[in-house]
Amino acid sequence: MFKQLTLCFLLLTSGLYAQQIDFENYQPLKSSGLLPKEVITASSAKFKKDVEKISDKTSRREKGKTKRFYLESNFVLDDLMRNGSVLYNDPLGQYVSEVADKLLESDPNLRKRLGFYVIRSSSVNAFATAQGAILVTMGLLSQIENEAQLAFVLAHEITHFRKKHTLDMFLEVDRINRGASRSQILDQTKLDRNLLKNSYSRKLELEADKEGLALMLKSGYDLTTLEGTFDVLAYGHLPFDERKFSPSFFENDYLRFPEALTRKEVRAIEPEAEDEDDAESTHPNFNKRRTALLEGIGTPTDAGKRQAFLLPEARFRTMQQIARFEVPLLSLHQESFYRGIYEAWLSLEQYPNSHFLRKTLLKGLYISSKYRNNNNTYLTPIDSIQGELQGLVHFMEKMTEADLNVLVVTEAWKLYQQKPNDTETAAMLKDALRELFIHHYTDLSGFATEKPTLEILLQLPPSAVDTAVVEKKEEEAPKGSSNKLKKVREKKKENKVKEVKLVAGTMRYALAPYLADEKFQEMVKNAQQEAEKRKKNIEYYRSEEGRDESHAKAAHARKKGVRLNVEKVVVINPVYLNIDDRFGRGVQFLKSEASQAAFNDILAENAKKVGLKLTVLDPEKFKAGDTDKFNDMALLNQWMSEQVDFENLSITPGFRQAEIDAIVQKYGTKYFCWTGVVSSRNKKSLLPLFSVCLGPVAVPIIAYYYAKPDYDCVYFNILYNAETGGFDMVKLESLSHRDSKVLLNMHTYDAFLQMKSK
Repeated sequence: MFKQLTLCFLLLTSGLYAQQIDFENYQPLKSSGLLPKEVITASSAKFKKDVEKISDKTSRREKGKTKRFYLESNFVLDDLMRNGSVLYNDPLGQYVSEVADKLLESDPNLRKRLGFYVIRSSSVNAFATAQGAILVTMGLLSQIENEAQLAFVLAHEITHFRKKHTLDMFLEVDRINRGASRSQILDQTKLDRNLLKNSYSRKLELEADKEGLALMLKSGYDLTTLEGTFDVLAYGHLPFDERKFSPSFFENDYLRFPEALTRKEVRAIEPEAEDEDDAESTHPNFNKRRTALLEGIGTPTDAGKRQAFLLPEARFRTMQQIARFEVPLLSLHQESFYRGIYEAWLSLEQYPNSHFLRKTLLKGLYISSKYRNNNNTYLTPIDSIQGELQGLVHFMEKMTEADLNVLVVTEAWKLYQQKPNDTETAAMLKDALRELFIHHYTDLSGFATEKPTLEILLQLPPSAVDTAVVEKKEEEAPKGSSNKLKKVREKKKENKVKEVKLVAGTMRYALAPYLADEKFQEMVKNAQQEAEKRKKNIEYYRSEEGRDESHAKAAHARKKGVRLNVEKVVVINPVYLNIDDRFGRGVQFLKSEASQAAFNDILAENAKKVGLKLTVLDPEKFKAGDTDKFNDMALLNQWMSEQVDFENLSITPGFRQAEIDAIVQKYGTKYFCWTGVVSSRNKKSLLPLFSVCLGPVAVPIIAYYYAKPDYDCVYFNILYNAETGGFDMVKLESLSHRDSKVLLNMHTYDAFLQMKSK
C-alpha cells in the first residue's frame, strides 16, 4: 500500500511540476533524482551479462561476432550515457516515459526492459540500443505535433529493440563484408557491398514501421495523424516553426534599419523528393513508408474512440515548450548561430519577457559579431537557405560588421539594465564594447546624442525612405497544429498589404539613449583602455623585439615548465584508451576500463606527493546519489568544448558562464583539468622482410624487429582557467614507448608540480 501511495505521489508531483514551469524565469534542464543503474554499472559487467544470454546453439563464428557486438555497443553507449549529453529524471524524459507506459500497457514485461531518455541535441531523431535504451532528441520533441505521433516514433524504436535489429544489422554487415565465398568477395565492388547493406537497413526500417503500427493498434492512440510524423522527420532540418522575420524586432525610437536589410521574398521550402531512388540510403524514402503505413492502418473499427492524447494535452504543450526553450541554445552549441537566434525569436513572440530567451538571442548575436569581426565565415550562402530563416540570415549578413557590433552593444545594454547582476550579460557587453573599439571606432564621437526627429528622417537619401511590405496578421492557427508544416502541406500564398514606413539607413542614433548614462560611460572608457592596450600588445608581439621575447618565454616554459601556484584542481572525466592496430582490432575496451581505474590512482598519488588538492569528476566512479556531480561534469565538458571551438576569437564568457562561475565557487578553484592517455600498439611493416636478400646475417635482425612490440603513447594534460576562459597549461607528450606505470607517474608528477610550484 505504501509503495502504491508513493508511486501516486511521484506521478502527481511530476505532473504538477510540468504544469508549473516558470517560462518567464526559465532555467536550463538538469538531471535530478538518482542516476540510473545503467549509468553507474561498469561497462564490463554489462558486457559479461549480455554474453551470458548468447545461446549455446549459436555457432562459434556467430558467437564471436555477437560478443564483439555486445562489447563495442556497451562501451560506446556508456560513453554517450555518461558524457552529459543525456538527461535523467527531467520533465521531458518523465513525459516520454509516461507515453511509453501508455503504449506498452499490454506488455508490462517488455516495458520493464526499456529505459526512455532525452538527449541534448537539436536534430530531429530517435534511436534504440541493443541494451534497451530508447533515446529521443530535444529537436524531435520541439517539432512533433501530438502525443500519438510521439508514441509512433517510440513504437518504431521499441520494435528495433524487440526484434534485435541493431545486432542483426551488425552481423549482416559483417557477412556482407566477409562474403559467402572468396569468389564473391573478388567479384563484389565496394559499391555493391554498400547497396546490399543499405537494402538490408531499409528492410529493417520498414519492419519497424509495420510492427510499430501493430503496437499502436493495441493502444488507444489515434492513427489518423501518424502520416504527419513523416513530415516532421522530413522537414526536421528546418526550425520548429515558420514566421516571417522583420528587423523591426530590434527597432525603437532611435533605431531604424534600411529597407535593404528586409528580405522581400524568401526561398520556398522545397517538398521532399518522395519518390527519389533510395538505393544508396539506409532508410526507405518517405513515400514508401507513408504508403505502407496507410495500408497497415486501413479502417480500424474503433477509430472514433481513439485519441491523439491519452495524457492531458496540457502536458504535451508544456513538454514541447520546454524543448523549444532548450533547442536555441543547443543550436548555438552546434555552431548554428543564426538558427539559434531565429528559434529564440520564435519563442519570444509567446514569451516576450523571458530573460532566458533574450539572453540566448543575445548570445547568438554576440558570437556572430565576433566571427564577422575576425573575418571568419561559418554559414552556407544565403540563397541556399529555405524558409523564413532566410529572412533573418539576410538581415544579419547584409548588415556591416560595424553595425552588427553596435546592435550587439545596444541589445546587451538593454538586457544588462534589466539585470545588472547577470554576469553573462555583463561579460558580453564589456567584450562587445572592446570589439567595437578594436575593430571599428577609436571613440563614439561620431554617434548622435539626440533623438532623431521626423524631419531628420525625411532628410535622409531617398533610398532610405521606402515603401515597406507588412504582413497581414494571420488568423490563430488551430490548437496543436504546426505553422511550419501547415505551410509546407497547404502551400498557401501569404496575403500582404502595403504601407509607407520611414526607415533610417544609419546606426548613427542607435546609442543616443545610453550615451548620457554614467555606468555606460564608465564601461565605454574601460573598453577603450583595454582595446588600446590589446592593440599595443598585438603591435609589440609582431615586432622583432616582441617575437624574440615570445620565443624566449616559450623556450623557458619548455625547459622549466610553468609555475602557477595552484592550490586545488578539479579533473574532469580522465580518459584512457588502449588501442591495438594489429589485425584491425581497434580499441581494447576491457583493457581501457582497467587502465583508467589505475590511472585515477596515479592521479591521486602524484597530487598528494606535490601537495595539490585534487577532486576527480569521473562518471565511471559516480554513485546513484552523485547527480549534482554529474550535472557539474556535463556543464564543464560543454564549457570546455566552447573554449576549444572559439579560442581563436578570444571569447570571454561561455554560453552558460553564470553556472560555471557557481561551480568555481562550489569547488573553491578556478582551475579545471582534462587529462588522459592514448596508448597504441602498432602494426609492423612488411618492408623489412625484403631484407632477407642480404643473406643469413639479416635473419636475426629481422627476427628481433618482429619480436619487439612497437608502441606509441600520447599523454595530455590541459589546465583551463574558468575565469579567463583560456588554458594556463598545456602538456602534450608523444612518446614511442608503451604506457608503463613509471612513464605515467613521471609525466603526471611533472604536470602537477608545474601547477603547484610558485
